[in-house]
Amino acid sequence: MNSLPDDLLLTILLSLTTVEAIHTCVLSSMWRDLWTRLPKLSFHDNETSTLNLGFANLVDAALTRAYGVLNFFEIRIANAANLDVPRLGSWPVLWPHGLPASSSLLWQR
Repeated sequence: MNSLPDDLLLTILLSLTTVEAIHTCVLSSMWRDLWTRLPKLSFHDNETSTLNLGFANLVDAALTRAYGVLNFFEIRIANAANLDVPRLGSWPVLWPHGLPASSSLLWQR
């Protein structure tokens, strides 16, 4: 798969959840930073336990490392303990280009 063009690899990563795409960074040095170029980031607080990070820490780290054009940004929070209101306000600042108009924060009960 190392001979595939980056655009095709990014298409493959888009079929995964954001957390799964981040996990691909361990596959090879070529994949290490590939996820950071995804145009879509979607975080669901029930998916983050496999990364051993708190939910807000994961979003912080991803927005700090991601670059390129972000067309879609979504946060879904089902557990009130994961709602860190002060940090929610800092996430648009972490993304240097500003969050896209299609950004959303969904509170699920």
